[in-house]
Amino acid sequence: MKKMLYLNVSEIIQVRLDGPALRINHQHQADRLFPLGQLAGVVVIGMVSWETQAIIACAEQGVSIHFISHRGVLRAQVCGTVSHYARYDMNEPLSRFFELPDGTNRYHDWFEAGYHQARMHLAKTMYLSRQQITRLDIMQRLHSKLLYCIDEAAYNLFQQRVRGFLSIKLADLLRQKGIDPKLPILTQADIDIVRDFTQLCYYELAYNLRFFLQYRFHQPIKETGREMQPALTDAIEFTEKYNRRLQRFFSENYKRFCLHILMTLHEYAGK
Repeated sequence: MKKMLYLNVSEIIQVRLDGPALRINHQHQADRLFPLGQLAGVVVIGMVSWETQAIIACAEQGVSIHFISHRGVLRAQVCGTVSHYARYDMNEPLSRFFELPDGTNRYHDWFEAGYHQARMHLAKTMYLSRQQITRLDIMQRLHSKLLYCIDEAAYNLFQQRVRGFLSIKLADLLRQKGIDPKLPILTQADIDIVRDFTQLCYYELAYNLRFFLQYRFHQPIKETGREMQPALTDAIEFTEKYNRRLQRFFSENYKRFCLHILMTLHEYAGK
């Protein structure tokens, strides 16, 4: 199984192409080789100098490169063509879908249905009744369970980082399925499909995130006398730990999404 390579460094390192692999040159460590065929993508955090040939080789092999800030915000990315990733190009039916008079509204209907289902699943996991769901915000209730062991600002930062890493993985998964997240018609319709899939999948992982932090920072603030500060590496660890579950949630949502697209096109074709 291909893995994501994280380059989280405090000093400048260099990435070069060495045959079919990336060579990581670090001033104070031995060089490391990472075969391109074993990489799902590269996430760059910090000062990393890239050789041009290494970037081109990654794009040709379908290994995306994502440059993000320490807060988990995507700054830039380099991706290969969608045709390299996918067996079936979904861009053409997706374009026809959004050209329909009510294509954008139907997309929002699909998202709202998925959003409602994700909320109901999370509420069921938390043993909440339907009456409780209408009276309070589920995510707020979930967050309140962590305030005894982690500072709220630190928790929000951790969430932002996790969402950033999830969006990177989901963008690559969409390309593998034949969808270009930067398709011009999506931009024209003001649709951020990566953001929407990230929101749906984050709800599925929110309960796991709570217990991950509770296990890592189990001592209350009042007992330790200091605020807990999850590191960037904690967000990376959580993302990789639940990678298989993320892929399963994505697959379920993607199937429903494609079915919605194709059924709508079939409906209009019969008119």
